Amino acid sequence: MSNNTKLFQKLGVLTALETAELVGISRATLYRWEGTPDVKFPPRVRVGNRTGWKKDAIMEWISGMGLAEVSQNAS
Repeated sequence: MSNNTKLFQKLGVLTALETAELVGISRATLYRWEGTPDVKFPPRVRVGNRTGWKKDAIMEWISGMGLAEVSQNAS
């Protein structure tokens, strides 16, 4: 396991695949939502030379969007 991967885990940062699975969407949809202002998807954060999404920001977004059922099914 790389240092960046360990740091991602320690900071609660999810990869694109982990984020997409949590929300119950494809990675393509994840990136599309990121660029769609109406969706208000949380922005990525940079950790070293990688980017990801803060898990608590994603969970808060899910709660606010009424997608709690989706996240439970995806986990």
